[in-house]
Amino acid sequence: GENTLTVNIPSELGLMTSLERLYLEGNQLTGIIPSELGLMKKLQELHLEDNKLTGTIPPELGLLPNLQEIYLWYNQLILDDQGFLLSCAGNGFCRVPSPSCCS
Repeated sequence: GENTLTVNIPSELGLMTSLERLYLEGNQLTGIIPSELGLMKKLQELHLEDNKLTGTIPPELGLLPNLQEIYLWYNQLILDDQGFLLSCAGNGFCRVPSPSCCS
C-alpha cells in the first residue's frame, strides 16, 4: 500500500485466485471496486481504505469464503440496498463497514 497509485483497480486481479492478502490502501485509486475480486476465493484480508474509490460495494466480496478483514473507509463508496451487508452473512468477518462509513 501507500504507493500513490492513480489508476483503476484492474478486474484482472480477480484471476489471482491463490492470493490471501491484498494491500492497496493509501493510494489514489479511482473508479469502482471490480466485482471480479469476488473470484479470489482464498483472500483473507482486503485493504482498499484511503483511496478515491466510488460506486457500490460489490456483493461478491461478501461471499468470499475466507475473507476475515475488509477495510474500505475513506473512499466515496455507497451501499446498494444493503446488498453487500446481506451477502456477508455466515462468513468470518472481523471488521465490516457500517453504512455510515460508506456514504
